[in-house]
Formats: sequence, structure tokens, C-alpha cells
Amino acid sequence: MRSMWRVPVLLLAITLGLGCETTGGGDPGAASLTVDPTSIDFGYVEPLAFSGQREIRLTNDGSSNVLVQSIRLTGDGADAFLLSGQPASLPEGVRSGETLTLKVSFTPPGTDEYGADLEVTTDSDDEPIVIALGGCSTAEDCVVDIADDDDAADDDDAADDDDAADDDDAAGGGQISVSVESVHMGTVAQNGNPVNDVITLSNVGDGPLTVDSVEVADGSWFTVQGYTGGTLQAGSSPVNLQVSFAPSGAPIGLLEDTLVIESDSATDSTLEIPLSVNVDQACPPPCSGELFVHGAVEVNVLLGNAMYVAVGAGSPTVTIENVGAGPLSLGAVTEGGTICPDQPGAAYVAGAPTSLDPGETADLQLSISGETAEVINFGGVYAFTFGTVPKADLLTWGLSNCSPI
Repeated sequence: MRSMWRVPVLLLAITLGLGCETTGGGDPGAASLTVDPTSIDFGYVEPLAFSGQREIRLTNDGSSNVLVQSIRLTGDGADAFLLSGQPASLPEGVRSGETLTLKVSFTPPGTDEYGADLEVTTDSDDEPIVIALGGCSTAEDCVVDIADDDDAADDDDAADDDDAADDDDAAGGGQISVSVESVHMGTVAQNGNPVNDVITLSNVGDGPLTVDSVEVADGSWFTVQGYTGGTLQAGSSPVNLQVSFAPSGAPIGLLEDTLVIESDSATDSTLEIPLSVNVDQACPPPCSGELFVHGAVEVNVLLGNAMYVAVGAGSPTVTIENVGAGPLSLGAVTEGGTICPDQPGAAYVAGAPTSLDPGETADLQLSISGETAEVINFGGVYAFTFGTVPKADLLTWGLSNCSPI
């Protein structure tokens, strides 16, 4: 019988950006990297929660190659941010017209305000290219100063100088858009596991959008987590709302509620999204989901047995399946752990959060380069390792490349 397994994970993290364009220092006529965005404000994220990934694009707009010599996070709050997508080894050349894409996420380790800089040095820039990062976990309305210059002509932050030529205050209004019109969570047994769904919220207008509140109208059975409000600039990355339902104690039958989003949107300033779920009578135990990872094998490491999936380089997928008797809910994914800390050549891309009914499958999208191995963990509950290292060589490789193993 296939059984659910769990691997302890110590390093939590992943998530990413909006902003304007700037060019690194050096001779303006020489090849250099154009950076977009120049700063990322992650806003409020709960302690130990995961913000989601934001992209930073470094584009070579010149006519000759640029050599990236180092990429690093600096500052007192650097431990609260996670960098992925960087080259497996440095230096790395960026050809004319090509773009190097980095990914950053915010996972606050405690209740505080955090700031850091992502520094990129190249052979064509006199000074490091600096991308300011900020985030907080003190209160839902907390604000972090990420050292953006309000007097800059191309300033995009919320505290824009009214005298700036490219002032966001002169832009048109924001307009809210969500990925679904309603959410139905299927049928859940009274003694089943909690289930969740994700709603993506975007600003599709040409000016800033201020979201005042995100709440469930009644709140007796459904809850909402993730983005709780703030300002989304025009063209910024979407944010995720996770709606959850816990069936314990719920009455049998159809339960309904409404997710209400209040904003200053030019349309739908009060947006209502119907929520529903069918609650069925209790199923015989065990009435729970059970994760099975296709292609996974047990490997013996110093800290005990773990599940490992050998994949090819490039953009592979790993199929997961719920082989249990009840629904299986997979939360946000974090990378790194006791088997191996975060590895630059391996990254989780997409596939969760998701909910699987018994017998359902889903594909996880990965990104791999070079010889590497990485732990991915779902909400601190389910975890496995993937990589390009053959099973027989994993322990030896880990002793040389992982600390601790």
C-alpha cells in the first residue's frame, strides 16, 4: 500500500516585483544591463508565510556582451528574501538582446520590517546594479520604506513627488480584475481535510489601484488569506488570495458565502465573489488525502529516508496524485531543506497551491540546469527532493554540495 511520507524542512521561502526601468552605471554608450524593476515592495506577508515569486529582468540593450560577475543579497534583512533563477555558475555572459531573469520572494522569519538590496556586478558597470527590496509582517496595513527616491523623474512608488515629470498621480485610475467569477469547492466530507482555492487579483487599469479590504461577508465557514489590501501599481504582478473551507463541525448540505473586495477601482469598487461548497456525511476513516509522487524512489541519507525524483535538465514536470480517501490540499511551495539548502540550478516554477480529490493528478513545473538536487515542500507538510543526480550518487553528491545533509 502506498503511504504518505513527510520530510522535515528547515529553510522556508520563495516570491517578486513591479517598477520602472533603469540602466546600470558606466559609459552610457557602452553595453550595459537595463533593469526592470528597480525596486520591489512585497507589502504585508504573515510571519513564515510565502509571498510568491516576483521577476527581475536584466536586459542587454547594447551591441556587445555583458559579463555578470556576481549576484548577491545584502543588508540586515537579507535572510527574509530568497533569490532563485540565477545562473548555475558565475561569471555568466548576457549577449546583446538577451535577458537574464532572476526571481525573488519574501518570507519574513518573524514580526518585523525587512529591507535588503539585490546587487549585481558586471564588467560593463562601474558600480553594482542595486535593486531595493522591502516587506513587513507587523500589521496588515504596514508600510516599508524601500529607499525609493521620490524626486526621480521616473519614480513609480506610492509616495510620488507631485512635481515629477512621470508622476503616477497624473495617471488614470486603477481597475480591478479577478481570475474567477465564483468559487465552488466541490463536495467535502464532514470529517475530511480542509480545502482551498486561489483567486488571482490584478490591476488592469492605467493608474494605481488601492484595495481597502478583502473579507468574507459572513465568515462562519470560509476564510481568506494572502493579500489583505494595499496599492497595486498599473502593470504590476498579480497577487493571490487563498480561500479556505474547514468542514469540521459544518452542517450537511450546500454552504454559501461571499468574498467582498473593496477598492477605488474605476469599475467594481465593491466586487463580490460567491463562495460555495457541498458538505457530505462523514466518510469512514481514514478520510484524508494521501500524496503519491510518480517516479519517486526512497533514498537513504544521513538524516533518514527521503523520496527522490530524478529528472532531466531544462523544464521537466513531476506528476503528483492523491491516492487517499479524502481531498488533498497542497499549500504554497517553499524550496530548500535538511537534505540540501537552496540550490541555484534547481527551482520549482508552478503547480501549487492546488486541491486534489481522490484519484486526481496534477503536474508540477520545474526548472533545472547542471548537476543539482533540491527539496520542495508544500505548506510544511509534504516534501520530496528532485534533481539531475543519479540515485546511486545522491549521498556522495550531497556530502560535497549540501550543508548540512
